[in-house]
Amino acid sequence: MVSIKQVFFSFILPIIVLIIVPSLILWLGEGRTIFTILNSNLILLVIGFIVLGMGLLLWLDCVVLFYKIGKGTLFPSKKVETKSLVIVGPYKYVRNPMIIGVIITSVGESLVFGSMWILFFAFCFLIGNLIYIPLSEEKHLIERFGEEYIHYKKCVRGWIPKLKAYEY
Repeated sequence: MVSIKQVFFSFILPIIVLIIVPSLILWLGEGRTIFTILNSNLILLVIGFIVLGMGLLLWLDCVVLFYKIGKGTLFPSKKVETKSLVIVGPYKYVRNPMIIGVIITSVGESLVFGSMWILFFAFCFLIGNLIYIPLSEEKHLIERFGEEYIHYKKCVRGWIPKLKAYEY
């Protein structure tokens, strides 16, 4: 059974990154209102919703795996962190599919809303994670999971998926 705490901690970071920050960008940065929020180009709007949906599905798949396999959430706190290393599903092909899903979703949002600033935010989010993950998260994973994570890291790329699935 999923606890309220797990749901809260699984969704708080994505809500900030995918809803609150883009909303602030549109409202404060671009002066958009509810009547001018969507992109007026129908083709980009449709492509944007498709890209956004693909990113959300990838992210949601990762959240479910964190709960089912890892017995925790994506939130970096000892109270709700995963108990097991998750190396199934999209994690068999790339080490950071959840972040990739968030970035894909942000790119979709930039198309849906016709906002270069949301696209710029997605780029900054990517750069931030390219720095944060090796400096902090990967060190923590090595401390927690040891050789299991080191072997996984050697076999699976961080950001560009392999075509062949990781076999453990």
